[in-house]
Amino acid sequence: MLQEKVLLIDVDRIVALDSKPILRNLLITQAYAELSDAMARLLGRENITWPTMAAWSSKSVGGFIRGEELPAMFRQMLLSSDWLHESSRRLNASLRETHPGVSLDILGGLQSLASCILEDVSRYLIQGNRIVFEEVARLLTAFVQEFSGDTKPDERKLRDFLARYPDGPVRPDQVTVDASSGDLNITQRGGQGLLKSAMANYYRAMHTTDSSEKAQLILLANGEIGLHEQTRLQPYLEGSMNAPWSDLIYNANHNALLERVADQDLRGKAHVLMDRLLPPFADGVERLFRDFSTAALMTLKLPDSVLRLGFDLMAAPGHSLFPEVLKNPTQPELCSVLAQYGVLEENAFGLGLVERIQKAVHGVGEKFGFAPHTAAHDWTDLTQRMRFILTLFRSRQQDGHLFQQPFSAQQRVALLEGQVPEGPL
Repeated sequence: MLQEKVLLIDVDRIVALDSKPILRNLLITQAYAELSDAMARLLGRENITWPTMAAWSSKSVGGFIRGEELPAMFRQMLLSSDWLHESSRRLNASLRETHPGVSLDILGGLQSLASCILEDVSRYLIQGNRIVFEEVARLLTAFVQEFSGDTKPDERKLRDFLARYPDGPVRPDQVTVDASSGDLNITQRGGQGLLKSAMANYYRAMHTTDSSEKAQLILLANGEIGLHEQTRLQPYLEGSMNAPWSDLIYNANHNALLERVADQDLRGKAHVLMDRLLPPFADGVERLFRDFSTAALMTLKLPDSVLRLGFDLMAAPGHSLFPEVLKNPTQPELCSVLAQYGVLEENAFGLGLVERIQKAVHGVGEKFGFAPHTAAHDWTDLTQRMRFILTLFRSRQQDGHLFQQPFSAQQRVALLEGQVPEGPL
């Protein structure tokens, strides 16, 4: 029964839906939920595994891919900025001193540019969503199919399974933009050493009867998959957050000048003036877009809460920050990974004053249900992302709410029929 359920996840068919990115994202989200359920059948439902959280992450990304209210939100941010209005007024006043009667619709041009920028952001998010699913879902599906029904450990069987996948460290994808089409050209680099280690740790978690050891092995595996996929995703996240506003603003306004000023001498003076006045304006627009992207992209909607990734992680409603079995981890590899990203509270004995203060802050934070210093203020920074992600998995690992289905029964039927469901998604 388990294998039949997993075989419903046709990774190749889902990945091939390039012309239907919205449907593909929804199918990816549902496939992660199915894999979460399948992994729970192998490992038990006391701990979530990586696809459990991936389902909710993919669903959150889907809102941006579908463009739900986001273009309107950003336009409203532009229009409501007193600073932008004043800067636009000053730019046109200076321009009219050089050429009376000439003015540019700078804010109107920004709104047009915003649509182009948001399309680019969506393109990066769509491909990031796809490439992680294609690799990790394929591996997890094979893992469940290979080991479902096993009642005792078989190290040789595990070695044979892992031997199918390449060794070596993961590296960020090489991503270039096709100048004519705007499509992303993607080359995967590096190996799958972290993913192989994660599968081995899931396997060992399957066959231990020690609840603490099981929880720690699962958390380690979740973190290893997280580090693999976040490393690969680095260029997609940078591309989605670092929009080329300066170049676009310069080109748009210089082209508008060419249309409005015919005299070569006056045109030259106007261009020099624009080159002097536009940099602070473009910098301000980039800051606004970064604030917008942070608010829109760095939001994770879970069944019982909404997490802002730019703020310190809060405990799940009605729960302590960490489950009891993960409050004081002892598994060596897990402790090493947590320490590497600064999310392991060491014993205060022998520490200096600063370290003792930091430990005390961690203790206060845990008491009041938040994890200090976990906010990822710059989501393009891999270390900040991993600090938040590791703490998130550790905090929510035994939150049963996350096993909920991301879509209603009627919506799941529509997805199986290859349709985008009606209703809130």
